[in-house]
Amino acid sequence: MSAPGDGSSRTGSAAPDTIYQFDHKQGVVQKIDEDMRQLVQALAGGTPIIITTLQKFPFIAETLEKLREEDHPGIAISTKNKQFAVIVDEAHSSQSGESAMDLKGVLNAGRLQEEAAEYLVNQQLDSDEDADHLAGVVREMMKRAKQSNLSFFAFTATPKYKTLKVFEEPGPTGQAPFHLCTMRQESLLRTV
Repeated sequence: MSAPGDGSSRTGSAAPDTIYQFDHKQGVVQKIDEDMRQLVQALAGGTPIIITTLQKFPFIAETLEKLREEDHPGIAISTKNKQFAVIVDEAHSSQSGESAMDLKGVLNAGRLQEEAAEYLVNQQLDSDEDADHLAGVVREMMKRAKQSNLSFFAFTATPKYKTLKVFEEPGPTGQAPFHLCTMRQESLLRTV
């Protein structure tokens, strides 16, 4: 998935278009360039590579419900035992807001649901209204944490302080996974 650029040259983001141009088989890569239905159907259908914008993720639950009411009663998005690589273009402006949390919630919904239920059991709460509310709060908190099934690969030419804090976690070597390039190298990357 590519986020948040919309895949057009209006944003100056070439990553979605570049990824889509890679040689691929039909059904392996899907560029979401129509509407929310297209994204929900790609996720529900298990399309391996989806190119979309971050801003669509807050509306997935609503679109899923509409599709179920209309002509797809059994449609669901299963994330159980799935790993996701999220490629983020223009990362300096997108990864700390609610849309990023919604992306994590959608791509890890099954695990978040299981962990919230486990929390309620550990707290010895039954399934009354307060427990349901608490489970919702726990899911919201967990969406903000690191998700073991999500790997983020972010690109930015202008990292801000908060971008560094989100992505500066040391890797296996103890070093933060940042790579610097010159402006000349960056322009070559955009033309590849």
